[in-house]
Amino acid sequence: MSGQNSGCMEAALALERSLNQALLELQALVLPTDPQLCDFLQNHFLGEVAPVQGTAFDLRKPVALGKHLQDFHVGGFDHNFCLKGSKEKHFCARVHHAGSGRVLEVHTTQPGVQFYTGNFLDGTLKGKSGAVYPKHSGFCLETQNWPDAVNQPHFPPVLLRPGEEYDHTTWFRFSVA
Repeated sequence: MSGQNSGCMEAALALERSLNQALLELQALVLPTDPQLCDFLQNHFLGEVAPVQGTAFDLRKPVALGKHLQDFHVGGFDHNFCLKGSKEKHFCARVHHAGSGRVLEVHTTQPGVQFYTGNFLDGTLKGKSGAVYPKHSGFCLETQNWPDAVNQPHFPPVLLRPGEEYDHTTWFRFSVA
């Protein structure tokens, strides 16, 4: 969130400037007292969901992303996080960039969000004015249905039947703090 060509010329510097200044709060909650909520990390290869509490995937309170990756020895994120099971607008994530004061809030009607931290960026991709994008120099929050939901009867339904309407919305709100 520090902006185009903000001086990130090597991976370590990019990690420090991009992810360490980005405080992320991702509302994949674990509320064991409420079985109606699907607030877990999903392993779509096994059709399982697992609580995020106490793991590297617990992003319910703001964390400095770069430091968080280092503290938990995580090579990055590319995971679906299960959100509250609601077709109504609900809070998904908040990112605050301390260096610029920029804030991004994401709300959605989708049941999940794919969180990706630029794990395969390697510095070969060039942007405007020759900007270099090394590993972890950016991230994505992609609202979606749960992967492989069509094959997992206990996941939120994803099949669209004839005559049904697909209607999901994601809101991105930008501000300065």
